[in-house]
Amino acid sequence: MGGILGSLLLALPGVVYCDEDEIDGPFSIANESPFVAVYGLTRHRGASVLDARSSESRIGFNVISNYERDINESGDTIILDGETEIWDLTYLRGLGAGWEAGINVPVLKHSGGYLDRVIVTWHDWFGMPQGGRLSLAYLGDNDVGLKNQTVIAAISSHLAYRVRPRLALKLQWDLNTRAYKDIELEPLNQIGGVLSFGGTIKLTNRDRLDLIFLENVPNGEAAPDFGFKMELSRRIQP
Repeated sequence: MGGILGSLLLALPGVVYCDEDEIDGPFSIANESPFVAVYGLTRHRGASVLDARSSESRIGFNVISNYERDINESGDTIILDGETEIWDLTYLRGLGAGWEAGINVPVLKHSGGYLDRVIVTWHDWFGMPQGGRLSLAYLGDNDVGLKNQTVIAAISSHLAYRVRPRLALKLQWDLNTRAYKDIELEPLNQIGGVLSFGGTIKLTNRDRLDLIFLENVPNGEAAPDFGFKMELSRRIQP
C-alpha cells in the first residue's frame, strides 16, 4: 500500500447553486473509510474563492463508525469493526486574482468505539438494517494483495434551504470511484458514497457552526456505517 500516497487524485467539481453568504455553502465532508481516507480525497467546495487577504479558520470534530464484512469466492475475508475520531484543522487564505491557498491537518484516533447503542437506535428510527458490531480489522491471506487505483475521482453536489437568515438546512451527496483493483471484496472494489444532512448556523458575522449526520449511500460496505460531525468556522475579511 506504499504507493497509495503517491496516487493521482482527480477531483470533479460538484454542481451547486449558492449566493454570497457562506452559510449556503457545502459541508466539509469526505469518505473517511480507513481504506479510502489514505487517498486524501478533495472535499466539496463552493464555486467562489476567498478575496485577497481574507482568511478562514476551521476546527471540526468527526466521529464515524466503520462496519464492513465480506468474503469472496476465493475465501478471502475482510472484517472491519470500530470507530474513528477525527479532529480536522483547516486554514485558508485568499491570494487575489481568483487564487487561494490553504492547509488541512487531520488528527485521527482509531478505537473499538462507544456509539453502538446510539447507532442501533438511529437505524431503528429509520428502519435501516443493523449489520453488526466486533472491534478489529482483519484481511485474510490471499495471493491477490491490495492494488490501489492510480486515479480516483470524487464528485459531490448539495442542496441548501435557507430556513432563517442565519440558518440553512442542507442535503449533500459525496461519491468516489473504487479505490482498489483486482480484488473482489466489497469494501475495496465498490463506489463509495456518503449522504450527509444537517444545517449551518451563523453565530456571528464572522462565525458559523455546522452540525452534520452521515450515512453510507449507495454501497453500505464502501463508506462508514454512520457518522456525526461538528465544525466551527471563522471568516475574517480585510
